[in-house]
Amino acid sequence: MTSRKIYTIYKDIVRELGLFQLDVYRITREGKQVDIVRLYDPGKNQVFVVDLDNPREALAPIEFLDKLVKAAEQAEIPLPERKIKQLREALSKQTIQTA
Repeated sequence: MTSRKIYTIYKDIVRELGLFQLDVYRITREGKQVDIVRLYDPGKNQVFVVDLDNPREALAPIEFLDKLVKAAEQAEIPLPERKIKQLREALSKQTIQTA
């Protein structure tokens, strides 16, 4: 069983974007496990789905952020550009320090 601490960074990214994570489904597609995340945007009062194509822990946090941004654009959910830029910078610094 994976520790819940691993998932905290992903929840923090969602929260920083002003979204709420409703739930995460792990399914098997073509013999491969993938996570599907349902998010709620209170600004538009809309739920949208993000298909990660991998388990969350297999994605680097910056890759997770990119998938969220892309899914939000497709669902026509506006996200704060300034916050996205700040998150990218913070996550890239974090990646450099751990490398």
